[in-house]
Order: sequence, then structure tokens, then C-alpha cells
Amino acid sequence: MLGFFDIRNKRYADLREDSLLNGNDFDNFKRWPYTCIKGRILAELASILVYILQFTPIHANHITFFYAFSGIAGACLLASQNTQFIFIGVVIFFFKNLPDWVDGFLARLKNQTSEEGKILDPWGALVNSHAFIIGFGLYVFNATSQILYLYILIFIMFLRAIDLRNYMFIQFMNRIINNDIKIRVEKTSNLTDPKKLPITSKNIASSISKGSMLTIISKFALNFLDDRSRSVDFVCLVIVIEVFYSSLFITHFLMFAYLVKYVLIFLGGIFIVYLKKTPTKLHKSLIEKKH
Repeated sequence: MLGFFDIRNKRYADLREDSLLNGNDFDNFKRWPYTCIKGRILAELASILVYILQFTPIHANHITFFYAFSGIAGACLLASQNTQFIFIGVVIFFFKNLPDWVDGFLARLKNQTSEEGKILDPWGALVNSHAFIIGFGLYVFNATSQILYLYILIFIMFLRAIDLRNYMFIQFMNRIINNDIKIRVEKTSNLTDPKKLPITSKNIASSISKGSMLTIISKFALNFLDDRSRSVDFVCLVIVIEVFYSSLFITHFLMFAYLVKYVLIFLGGIFIVYLKKTPTKLHKSLIEKKH
């Protein structure tokens, strides 16, 4: 068991390390004011929760499931036509990363780290991502009473479901699990060197000429209205403003922006898989056929 201040200091140390690895500086308030403020709010709350939860039988994976299902609850609240419920949904998504900041720390503290937890954690983030888009789309549909936005939401979720790059990863994993293909033993050292992997985001981006239109479009599609807190919080802020000023409609423009984003991502998947021959490169670099 750790004392509260020990947990708090460790939480801040991990946060600073992660921010530096991601090219940010958690303590640089002038450059990233919102990140610094939001990070400190979550760090303080996470420290309190971890301190309390270490004395309970609650498992770290229970927090991860709560993380996932809270996103579903938030989506249902955003989709309601009740102002109070919408505000609660906004609050849920504002603090959506809090359980994610708790479960990993609690797992290490209680010695509950597992391979299942490593799968559940990004799965919880995926559930939250889908839930937010669905809740937001239904909010816009209810606010405008125009079925067009319901069609846009369905189309966005359809594009996300058939993303070709994700499907490529799933197919390769299924074939490896079924022992249809296997990783080359002599090439396993490449797995520790991301620069030698042909399918990382950086390598895919570097395969396109720097400064080209494709590079600009890909960066826009991936970074604009993404799943990071600053994007989700911005959309939530717009929702709150609209609730107070019912004559002001901004979210329907954001709905079209989401549509453009996911169309570009879908087309990017076709480009990466079909035109850039990424599956072929993956086979040549890492995988050999089963004999």
C-alpha cells in the first residue's frame, strides 16, 4: 500500500515522462496551457481514486470496463433531448480519460498487470470513440430534426467499420493465430526497431514525399477532431454553448467536418493497402509462408 502523496508524486512523474515521449512538455504552460490545466485536474483526481481503490477488492480491469461502458452511457445521455442529461453526458466525456489514468496505475500497484488488460485498455478507448461519435451525431439529429444528419452518422460509422487498414491488421493477426503464416525467426530483431517496420504510422507517412499534398491531407485527417481530450472537449464546449443559445447552430458544421475526416481516412486506407502495397511489404519484411 502506498500513501496518497507517494501515489500523487508517481502519477505526476509518469505524466511528465509520457508527455516528453510524445513531444510535449507537461510543465510548459505557455505553449500548452489547456493540456497543463486538464492534465493536472485528471492527475489529482486519479491520485485520489487510486489511493482509495487500493484498499478495495476492485480489480484494475473492472475500472477499464467502467471506462468503456461510461462512454456508452455518455452517448445515450447526449442523444437524449433532455438538457440536464445532455450536460451529464458532456461531463462524462470531459472526464472520459480519468478511468484510463486509474486502471493502469492501479494494476501496477496491485500487481494485476496482464495481457488481457493490455487488450481491454485500448478497447475501452475504442468504445469511447465510437460512443462519442454516435452520441454526438444523434444530438445533432435531435437538435436539427433533419434526417440528413442521421444518414451522415450511419455513413460515418459504416466507413469506420470497413476501414481497410484496420481490416488488414485483423486479417494478418487471424492468419498468424491460425498458424497460416508465422514471423520469421531471423527477422524478429526488427520487431524492436520501429524504423524497420513497414506498417507504423511514421513509416507510412514517410513513404509519402514530405510537403506533398497527400502528407498534408493525411495529417489533417488524423489530427483534426481526433479522439484526444482537446478535440472531444472542444466539441463538448460547442454543445454546451448551443444548449444555452438555441439559435446558434455550430455542431451541424462539425458533423460535416467529421464526415470529411472519415472519408479521407477511408480513402487513405485504400491508398496504404492497395496502392502502397503494404501487405506485400509486410510479408517481405517480417512474415514467411508456412511450409
